[in-house]
Amino acid sequence: MRPFGERLREILQETGTTQYRFIKQTKISWSVFYNWLTGKSFPSMDNLVKIAGYFGCSVDFLLGRV
Repeated sequence: MRPFGERLREILQETGTTQYRFIKQTKISWSVFYNWLTGKSFPSMDNLVKIAGYFGCSVDFLLGRV
């Protein structure tokens, strides 16, 4: 299974969404977002749901289960 940060980078690239746009529209702090990308932390279930809603995908997809 690929790390969450790698999957997040991939979906940002596939959708043409900049990191800046994503954090501004989701109101997720830069430091939290950066920690996800670098694998220092993992999103809470609430944030996983927020990310899935933003990108129109499932939490399972974000977690690499599908």
